[in-house]
Amino acid sequence: MAASSYFAPHAVQTGHALPLTMQSLFLTGRLLPFGAKLTVRHAFCNAETSPIEAVYSFALPRDTSLVKFRINADTFSVDSKLEPTAKAVRTYENAVAAGSFAALAR
Repeated sequence: MAASSYFAPHAVQTGHALPLTMQSLFLTGRLLPFGAKLTVRHAFCNAETSPIEAVYSFALPRDTSLVKFRINADTFSVDSKLEPTAKAVRTYENAVAAGSFAALAR
C-alpha cells in the first residue's frame, strides 16, 4: 500500500487532496506512577500557496488528555492555552474569518 493512503489530507471545503506531507514523526515518553507522559512531534510541509484549514486528529485512550501543544512554522510559533470550549471555538472562528492563523484542540 502506498504511503499516501495512510496520510492523505483533503481540503474540507472541496475534498481535493492537499499537498501537505509528513516529514517526520517522533515519539518519546516516560512511565509515571499513575500513567505516562508522552511527547509526540510531527513535522509537516505545506506546499499550498494560500492558507489551508487542516483537521488533524488521532485517537487517544478514553482516560487520557491532551495537556498542551505547540505549532511552529518558519515565521511564527503558537502555544496552546486552556479555555472554555465555547470561548475557544469563538476565538478560532473569528481568527479564521479575519484570515489569521488559528488552532483549536478538542
